[in-house]
Amino acid sequence: APRKRARTSSTGGSPSSETAVTTVELSGGWALSPELVQLWRSGRLTDTVVEVDGRSFAAHRVVLASACDFFNRHYDNEHMRDADHPKLLEHVTAAAFEPLLAFLYEGTCTFDESLLAPVLRAANYLNVAPLERAAVAALTERLSPSNALTAWTWGEELKLPTLADAAKETALRGFDEVEKIEDATRAQVQALVADDRLTAKSEEAVFSAVARFAEAKQPAEADLFGLLRHVRFTLMSKAFLYDTVQVWPLL
Repeated sequence: APRKRARTSSTGGSPSSETAVTTVELSGGWALSPELVQLWRSGRLTDTVVEVDGRSFAAHRVVLASACDFFNRHYDNEHMRDADHPKLLEHVTAAAFEPLLAFLYEGTCTFDESLLAPVLRAANYLNVAPLERAAVAALTERLSPSNALTAWTWGEELKLPTLADAAKETALRGFDEVEKIEDATRAQVQALVADDRLTAKSEEAVFSAVARFAEAKQPAEADLFGLLRHVRFTLMSKAFLYDTVQVWPLL
């Protein structure tokens, strides 16, 4: 008997906005005094330089240490506190560090929308919690079936369950529009096809998505069975069963 998983004749999900947004503004930090911000922007009385991707960013140690756990630990380490040039060698790009530094001084930052994910990764790595929260909120607002799997993976990698859950919900609502299902993890695909909230135009579309994933990843037989057991073959047309399912080599 059919279970309660939602099936609709439409593609599901809300249509994404066609308006191109070139910049994003993140706020929620602590704004320092305009005088201190001006000292930083003019390069006066700075006492440390952070090197990222070959670029140097002058700043004040007390600002970095008070707003960022990473730098607080760095300058508190007796072997590093005298280092004027801390280097960020991983997880942070110069393009992402620039708005992050502005956020530490001004409590807000504006940058190209394409940098939203790198800024989130930088905030996560450097433990700038207010910026991380703002970046997660901005990414959640921009979720669509076309980017849901990527955002889901970011959420899992960075241990951000709010982002991961929102991305999964988006993929469930717009399953037919999810792009590059073959790039998902097996756990992600299984979580989608096993969920009664999944919305797709037909069960044939669900099988086709699972088939594309399986052909790309070649999972072990037990793992493939774990996926196929959630596909509702009784809801498919006989023609599709005979002409597509039964002749599928992996099955």
